[in-house]
Amino acid sequence: MISVSGVYKSYYRHLPHQKDVLKGVDLEIADGETQFLLGGNGAGKTTLLRAISTLLPQDAGSITVNGFDASSAPDMVKRSIGFFSVNTALYERLTGFEFLQYFAGLYDLSHDRFIARLDEINRIFDLESCLKLDCSAMSSGQKQKCNIARAVLHDPPVYIMDEPTTGLDVESISGILDFILYQRSQKKTLLIVTHNMEMVHKLGGRVAFLINGKIPHNLTVDEMIDQSGKNNLIDAYRFYADAKYSQNNQHCP
Repeated sequence: MISVSGVYKSYYRHLPHQKDVLKGVDLEIADGETQFLLGGNGAGKTTLLRAISTLLPQDAGSITVNGFDASSAPDMVKRSIGFFSVNTALYERLTGFEFLQYFAGLYDLSHDRFIARLDEINRIFDLESCLKLDCSAMSSGQKQKCNIARAVLHDPPVYIMDEPTTGLDVESISGILDFILYQRSQKKTLLIVTHNMEMVHKLGGRVAFLINGKIPHNLTVDEMIDQSGKNNLIDAYRFYADAKYSQNNQHCP
């Protein structure tokens, strides 16, 4: 469903202060799989997500999403993806309904299809409290619901989530977990960047580590703990994120 092969990305190319961020990233995510992406601040996680989402062109390598090439068919890739970040801004002068209606137009949804999808989403996420409000007047939880609704409106097969729980309260985090569990039940493919190890442990799936511009490890949660010899995910993460270990095990599964 998502295939990343030999992807490189640098900033300030051909300048003295060139910064090489992605240095040959390989990642394969199967249909219906939940894939977490971990790494330190500045490791290039958001850069990789933007490249997969066609928001940022890679310098070399190939990316395909849902069978479409990110370089030659970016519009089809965008239609295949629902991108969600807790920092995604809403259009404050619009009501929740107008905000979602605007994105329905971008996705070429007919009015009837938009209303039908909005009814489906409302039954799952209870949007009534925010549809008539201006986005500027919404609470953080209501803004979160609107952002989730925007991401799922066109019913894409792939969801990409960039640190979806950062800065949220317990109730909002619970809403994010419910959203992820629901999409998994619908056999959607999920790629999630997070520092929330409790969420990783609760949801399971595969965990890839972006270290020194590459992904040397992509393991299940159980494999992380068993192969590291640690008894919790935080210590296991520290073990695999250790630069010396990673450099000596570039071909680990």
